[in-house]
Amino acid sequence: MSSTSKYPSKKSKVDEGLQESITFVKTYILTLSDDVLLIICSYLDPLALLSLSQTCSRLHRVCADKTLWKQVDARQHALTINSLKKFTYYIQSNTTFLAIKGPVDTCHSNSNDSISKWFLNVITKHAPQLSCLILENHVIDSVKVTLEDFPPSIEHLEIRNCIMKNLSLRRSYFYRMEKTLPKLKKLDLSCNRWFVPHSLLALSKSETLETLILAGCDVSDCLPYASLAANFGFSALQLLDLRKTCVSDIELTCFNRTATLRHLYLCASEPELAEAQVTDFSITTFGGGSRDGQGPLNMEEGIIIIQALVFGMFGLLKYSSNHNYINFLVTD
Repeated sequence: MSSTSKYPSKKSKVDEGLQESITFVKTYILTLSDDVLLIICSYLDPLALLSLSQTCSRLHRVCADKTLWKQVDARQHALTINSLKKFTYYIQSNTTFLAIKGPVDTCHSNSNDSISKWFLNVITKHAPQLSCLILENHVIDSVKVTLEDFPPSIEHLEIRNCIMKNLSLRRSYFYRMEKTLPKLKKLDLSCNRWFVPHSLLALSKSETLETLILAGCDVSDCLPYASLAANFGFSALQLLDLRKTCVSDIELTCFNRTATLRHLYLCASEPELAEAQVTDFSITTFGGGSRDGQGPLNMEEGIIIIQALVFGMFGLLKYSSNHNYINFLVTD
C-alpha cells in the first residue's frame, strides 16, 4: 500500500483547516455603507433608481445623491407626462444631460401631450447647468409649450420623431430662437413631419448654431427660404444633414454660399424620392463657387457628403482641398 493512502497530504489538511475557519455572514443591503450603495446605484437606470428610492428613507436619500443625476438618460422606458413628474425631485443643480422618451406613436396625432410647460420650467429652475436636452417620441402642444419655455442654458437640443400640435401657420415655432436659446450649438429635428421649410429663416438667425440635422424632414420647395438663409444667415453652421429630405439640386446649390459649412449629408434611399435626386451639378458648386466676387469658398477642411444619390447611384463624395476636385466612389 502506498504511503499516500495511509497519510493525508499536507495540502488537504490546510484546505480542511481553512474551511473550518471560514464563517458565512448574511449581508443585507442596508448594512452596506453609503459609498458602497452609491457604487451599486450607479449601475441602475433612472427608473430603477426611482423605484429603489421608494423602499425606505435611507435609500431615498442615497438615490437622490447628486452624483447619480448628473447624466440622466431615461430612454430605456417610455414615460408619460405623469411619469415625468417623478423625475423633477431628482433633477439636480449639477445635471447637465437629460434624455427622455415618450410613449407616442407618431402615426397617430391624437395622442395626449407628454411634455408640459410645467416640466420644462422645473428643469430650467432646478438644472441651471443643463446643456443637453433630448426629447424623443413626445407630443408637444405648441400653444401650451413654446420655445421660450426651454432652458436657455441648452447647447445641444434634440426633438426627434415628435408630434407638434396646433402649430401656427404664420410664424415658425423657432421664431426668435437666437434670443431664447442663445447658447445653442447643435439642433437635431430628425423625422419630424411638422417641420416646415420657412423655419429655415428662423434657424439661420442663430449666430451660435454649428450643427443642424433635418434628416427625415420635408424641405422640398424650400428654394426661397434656403436662398435667404444661406446668403444672410447660418454664420457659424459647420454641419448640415439633409438626408431623406426630398432636397434637390436647385435647393442644395443655395448652401454653397455658407462659407463655414464643412460637412453636408445627403441620402435619398426611398424610391419615391428619386425625382428629387442630387446630381453632380449641385455637388461641384461647392468646390469652386464664388460668393459675389469674394472668391472661392474656404474649403481647407473639406466637405464630406455621404450616401449621396447621384444619377441613381449611391456613393461617397469627398471634396479635396489639395487638388481642387471632387472624388466620387460608388459603394454597395
